[in-house]
Amino acid sequence: AAVFAPQWRERTRCAYATDDDGNALIRVHFDRSYALSALFVRFFGVLLEHYAGAFPTWLSPVQVRVLPVSDAHDDYARDVIKRLRQVGVRSDLGVAEESLGNRIRKAKAEKLPYVLVVGEDDVSSSTVGVNARGNQVERDVPLDSFVDRVVTEIAEHRVG
Repeated sequence: AAVFAPQWRERTRCAYATDDDGNALIRVHFDRSYALSALFVRFFGVLLEHYAGAFPTWLSPVQVRVLPVSDAHDDYARDVIKRLRQVGVRSDLGVAEESLGNRIRKAKAEKLPYVLVVGEDDVSSSTVGVNARGNQVERDVPLDSFVDRVVTEIAEHRVG
């Protein structure tokens, strides 16, 4: 077995496992960067298991999905998303390529914290229909009221 200078072993964080007689058996490499990334992977795995994919609003990659009832409501839905993004809420648009029921089911299967539905009445009165995960559907919620609610929930890191 080759003998390496102690400085090389220190710099590369390498070591040799030895048997009882002091003979080198295998080279062991300790990479601290791997250990750090493995820590994050394990931590994320624990979070996924704990929340079963239903992350709290502040931790969810998509916090709000906006679903227009039809293509005619796309512009208002985009305005809602723009308003949410202005205050830092991660939101996206569920375009009306399939039925509203299917889009709502898919969003709930993704375990999104909030699904907003906007239709003709909402466009004329600046309101939204709020489908909060695990709660009853709320109709005709003023947009500013919903924005304030979700921003407060995110800022307070509420879990439930």
